[in-house]
Amino acid sequence: MYNLTQQLSAEESAYHRFSCGNKASLSSPTVRENLLNFHKQWYSSNIMTLAVAGKFDIPTLEQWVTSKFSTIVNKDIEVPNLNEPECFP
Repeated sequence: MYNLTQQLSAEESAYHRFSCGNKASLSSPTVRENLLNFHKQWYSSNIMTLAVAGKFDIPTLEQWVTSKFSTIVNKDIEVPNLNEPECFP
């Protein structure tokens, strides 16, 4: 169903783009470089959400989360409106 709606969406919309891969498409020599570029552009704390659940007390979980995730840089990224142009005009 996802692939069908993707193919029926407007060709110029972000939703219409290829969004998954297989062994052949992922063995492209540029995949690693493309992933690193994506990380460099979009990996920013201001557009991330983290949910934590565990059997430990909240102060312990908070300490672990802070130690693991506080180094993620805030690049002040503004998420583009993915419905421009409209997917289904």
